[in-house]
Amino acid sequence: NNFDGFSFNNSTDIVIQNSIAEDNDNYGYRYFNGSQNIIFDNDIAINNTVAGFYFDATNIIIRNSISIRNGFGFFFDQNVVNVVVNTSKSSFNDTGVFINQFAQFLDFFTTDIINTTVTDLQNNTTTTNFSAASLIQN
Repeated sequence: NNFDGFSFNNSTDIVIQNSIAEDNDNYGYRYFNGSQNIIFDNDIAINNTVAGFYFDATNIIIRNSISIRNGFGFFFDQNVVNVVVNTSKSSFNDTGVFINQFAQFLDFFTTDIINTTVTDLQNNTTTTNFSAASLIQN
């Protein structure tokens, strides 16, 4: 139980595999201020107050990762460019996916957004693509 689970400020070439960020007061995973070239593979963010995964960064790959019971599941802020989310899930978060209107070139493949209150894309659909992605509400 920390302020942030993993926090990277102006960091480059980051690979996070098989990790869990749980019960943090702010973010599970947080990348900001020029961070770039980030790869997640098989990671879990659970019960983080603000967001499971927060990005204000560029060149991001998220594979086989899950965000459960966070404020925001996946939060892509205004400086985000070039994102691939593949075979991942956002479940039971207050907001499943938030994409700032200035974020660009986000691709979601085989990704599920399940039982969330809100999915907020802020009018940037010209550079956001969903392929074999599902929005499921029970």
